[in-house]
Amino acid sequence: MTTVFNRIAALSPCVTPGNTHANVRAILDAAATQPDADIYLTPEMSVCGYTCQDLFLQEHLIEQCLVALDGLMTGFRRSAVLIVGMPVRVGSKVCNCACVIQGSPHGDAQVLGVIPKTWIPNYSEFYEMRWFASALDCNETEVDLGHSFGTVPFGTDLIFRWKATGLAFGVEICEDLWAVTPPSNRLALAGAHLICNLSASNELVGKADYRRELVKTQSGRLICAYAYTSAATGESVSDTVFSGHCLIADNNRILVENQRLQNQSSIAADICVTEIEGERNRNSTFRKQSVQPCRTILCSLGRNRHEGLLKPCPATPFIPAEESRKEAVCEEIVSIQTAALGRRLAHLGYPPLVIGVSGGLDSTLALMIAHITFRQNQLSPDRIIAMTLPGMGTSDHTRSNAQALMSGLGVTSETLSIVSMAEAELHTLGHTAHDVTFENVQARARTALLFNRANQVKGLVLGTGDLSELALGWMTYCGDSESHYHINAGIPKTLIRVLVEWLGRQPMFETVRTSIESILNTPISPELLPLGADGKIVQQTEDSIGPYILHDFFLYWAIRKQMPPRYVLHFARHAFPDTGLPVIRKWLKVFYGRFASQQFKRNSMPDGLKVGTMSLSPRSDLRMPSEASIQTWIEEVDAFEA
Repeated sequence: MTTVFNRIAALSPCVTPGNTHANVRAILDAAATQPDADIYLTPEMSVCGYTCQDLFLQEHLIEQCLVALDGLMTGFRRSAVLIVGMPVRVGSKVCNCACVIQGSPHGDAQVLGVIPKTWIPNYSEFYEMRWFASALDCNETEVDLGHSFGTVPFGTDLIFRWKATGLAFGVEICEDLWAVTPPSNRLALAGAHLICNLSASNELVGKADYRRELVKTQSGRLICAYAYTSAATGESVSDTVFSGHCLIADNNRILVENQRLQNQSSIAADICVTEIEGERNRNSTFRKQSVQPCRTILCSLGRNRHEGLLKPCPATPFIPAEESRKEAVCEEIVSIQTAALGRRLAHLGYPPLVIGVSGGLDSTLALMIAHITFRQNQLSPDRIIAMTLPGMGTSDHTRSNAQALMSGLGVTSETLSIVSMAEAELHTLGHTAHDVTFENVQARARTALLFNRANQVKGLVLGTGDLSELALGWMTYCGDSESHYHINAGIPKTLIRVLVEWLGRQPMFETVRTSIESILNTPISPELLPLGADGKIVQQTEDSIGPYILHDFFLYWAIRKQMPPRYVLHFARHAFPDTGLPVIRKWLKVFYGRFASQQFKRNSMPDGLKVGTMSLSPRSDLRMPSEASIQTWIEEVDAFEA
């Protein structure tokens, strides 16, 4: 089994209005800059130029465009699709059209179909109704192109399907996207994974921002990839200028964008049908929309081999790459958490809050969120009862971090050792080994103290576990898996760290900044095994279950995106180029194994807040049997080859 991607190239060649021969060369030269794409998209009227104006009324120009089309078919010697824009005579009318060409290395290309523009702008600087008829005025389902082309399918209901990869794509032209009901709505609902837009959108101050948002949003609404290209600076500048804006989006995110106002430019990106289908399958609203049938045209093309991966594949997919966006996400998550916790507290009459503070990342974030929530609701922070509960493996370092954090925040601080409780229970059980039982006895002792303390003060136990721990089942059943409310349940470990760092820089936490920095530099550990001879932590979580940065990556692609193991491995190889495939393979098998075997813990999890695009709560995103077998997933991991 192989991973399948399609490479889409958006070209903006520098064409000359009226010079179809020169424009053929410009289009072929632009295509040569992206040698291994599967689909090449050019702008509206790319064969003759968009700004020909009344030259469109000249029959000679229409005929020369057909001659140029023949030249493109001869010159485009690739096992790929080329989409060009040109005027096409349809009976007594002329339409603004896109011609879809199936290329061939042998020069025997063919026109697969012709798509007319539906919405013809006739306002402000646009006068297209002077020259072109709308697709709404055409009843034809075929058009005779004459020359050597013959009769080909015609209409806005054409979907082109690539048999080799399953990719289906449709075409719309410029203003069609800006309309209230774009043709792409119908095409996507009928199965198109990719929409290609040939445009000539002129440049105005602020228009690029709107255009970018429009392309991104349409790709999100339709759960598809959207490739957009616009006329370049070679067009006439009598009254307007064209920038050659190129964009490729995928399900509400811009994959790649060019620098505008260049003589010629091109961009390319890889899209994955499996990923798009997965998103559509989980979206019942998309599935329930009424579908108007479309005609399907099959493409019989060779498989192009792509070098690298032209698709954003960050090592930390839950964390925005841009610093400004990261700040905004942190602020929004904190707002969501504090709003949710405030609502739960208000419903219960603002009881005291009991929280276990270990000196680790998760409990630090939970305590900081509790502190902010109490301030927002004019509640004294001393109503937060923060308990640090040292056990057999608690180090002086983490204990002092926890105590300094609690003291600096002005909460009620309690330190209660669980050693005697745990030793008594282990003695009763006759258990001496330092194994899972030894660890879980301590975890359950801590949870019992937290709940019993909450009973004493008529309070609420705030859970601290995160999304990554839920995915891996890295918590003790009837121990730290339990609470009255799981505030961090929707946040993966890598993002927890970012949130703690961000909050630590805020003025309200200036008094505990040193403690937070120390916590951030402390290895992740449950501290349930005895310390080393030097009094330092010997039990580190990532030594046992693997790096959280890898597991969060797996969590995103395998569970959030529902991608098969071979795709997860393919993405991981690109995201972690310095990590060998055997290491990635090893920890992915651990991820799948733990994710499946630990579902029983998630099935009984307490209320837990969803803050991002996924949750593992059985009341929210994930419904899964506790007895699920993942044997075939593991087999695919083992079978994967670079």
